[in-house]
Amino acid sequence: MDVNLDRAVVAQVGQLGDEYNQWVYRPQHRITLRFFEKEWMENLTRTPWWIVPSLWLPLVAWNARQSLEKASDGPQVLAAFFAIGMGAWGAMEYFIHRFLFHAKPTSSWGITMHFLLHGCHHKSPDDRLRLVFPPAPAAIVIFLVHTVLLATLPIALAKAWFAGMLFGYVCYDCCHYFIHHGGKMEGILQGIRTNHMKHHYKNPALGFGISTPLFDIAFGTLPLKQLGGAISNA
Repeated sequence: MDVNLDRAVVAQVGQLGDEYNQWVYRPQHRITLRFFEKEWMENLTRTPWWIVPSLWLPLVAWNARQSLEKASDGPQVLAAFFAIGMGAWGAMEYFIHRFLFHAKPTSSWGITMHFLLHGCHHKSPDDRLRLVFPPAPAAIVIFLVHTVLLATLPIALAKAWFAGMLFGYVCYDCCHYFIHHGGKMEGILQGIRTNHMKHHYKNPALGFGISTPLFDIAFGTLPLKQLGGAISNA
């Protein structure tokens, strides 16, 4: 079975079964897939890139201010926890991308969910309105992370960590958009773009870091040729 790309695809992909993983990693260039027949459902799957910084950067600033107002430690400690939060986002980005977004589902339900989460981006990597995470599901994850941090750390440190983590997420989503649709890049940014394009067009089982190659280097998912390319472009 194949999928009719002229019709809503979400209702079709679950029927691919064992053929799904081969189908989804054959990218279709310069096309916009239709997900759903109903227009209101279709619109929920489309997010302009600027929504991400517009929506979440004020929350970053508010939490950073809250951490300063409630702190008993000096600003150096808060800055350190902000940086730890950014690093925690980098790890979260890598592991979610590697183990959730690149899982290999076999059931109809699992295939459909995988396609909605990430498979759609590999099938249609040029779609400008499906490159960043929609705000509604992002808000659920952000709320859960915020709740866990508040339950495990003093409030000032939790707020600083959360602000750094959320800032890291905003950088990631904006970086991902401009990797695909930005202009000419140089230095390390060009190296990151090169590695990500290899993830899409050569081997989707490698190159899971978007905003940084550090975790790919640490966990051996950046081949030597890619590593050399990233360094030579730095």
